[in-house]
Amino acid sequence: MQKQNNVVKIIAVTIVTLIIAMVIEFVMFNEHEIAWTSGSALTTLAMMVIIMIIVVLLAVADWHFSNYATIIAMLYYGIISLGGLLQIHGKSTPFGLLIQLLAIIGLVLCVYGLVLGFKQRELYMRNKYRKDHRGMK
Repeated sequence: MQKQNNVVKIIAVTIVTLIIAMVIEFVMFNEHEIAWTSGSALTTLAMMVIIMIIVVLLAVADWHFSNYATIIAMLYYGIISLGGLLQIHGKSTPFGLLIQLLAIIGLVLCVYGLVLGFKQRELYMRNKYRKDHRGMK
């Protein structure tokens, strides 16, 4: 039950951090005058969605590498949130403050996602240890 609870949290955090990272990326594309329909923008957004899909599928399937995928995705989304926090123009404008708040929320969620990824790794190793020692008796 604990592992299943952790998987649900991982999926929820991954989807929310993806949405936050996409909003920040749209703002950054707009600030750097890159069209949202350009190849580089679409490639970035597609990669973000593909990473989210991989994390969700691996977490649901409970594969060995699901914890690593979660950790890598949270680091990637965290870097995007940190970039939004540091690179936003007009930091004292209401829009700039909103983006900074969103970036801080994204960073906090990414740290929480990292904790969930490490917890998932711990649960996997605990389960593997129990299976290995059960077979030795």
